[in-house]
Amino acid sequence: MDYDVIVIGGGLAGLTAGSLLAKRGLHTAVIDRNYNSGGSCGIFKRGDVTFDIGSAMLYGFGESGFNAHRFIFNCLEEPIDMIRHDLLYRVNFDDVRIPFWLDVEKFAAELAQVFPGEADNIHRFYRDMSTMYRHVMVDTPNYTTPDETDPSA
Repeated sequence: MDYDVIVIGGGLAGLTAGSLLAKRGLHTAVIDRNYNSGGSCGIFKRGDVTFDIGSAMLYGFGESGFNAHRFIFNCLEEPIDMIRHDLLYRVNFDDVRIPFWLDVEKFAAELAQVFPGEADNIHRFYRDMSTMYRHVMVDTPNYTTPDETDPSA
């Protein structure tokens, strides 16, 4: 078969690229070394048990800010349902399990309890990261979706 484009790798990036290229009318093939696509968002089974092998969380689907996943689904004109979960995961340190809450201040406070000598630095780090996100991604969004890009570019 003849293709306009061959995408090597069937992970999230390869599948996204292939989908967007096909939407533009290009005859596209996506080739992956594994027997199924999905990359780090795949699964495997052992007996009756199913194991996730990677990404299980997608961030940034709030009302403000930039999220490339939301842009991609909009470009592909596919619906997406996101399920909010307040407890994302836990950080394990020695015998302590620290919940990583959506509320970053709550997470920083619990982390600071485990590392009291670093409490000021922990809070400053997460405040700085929140400020940077707000300034770069929320207050001055200057991103365009892939389908708004000139195809010749």
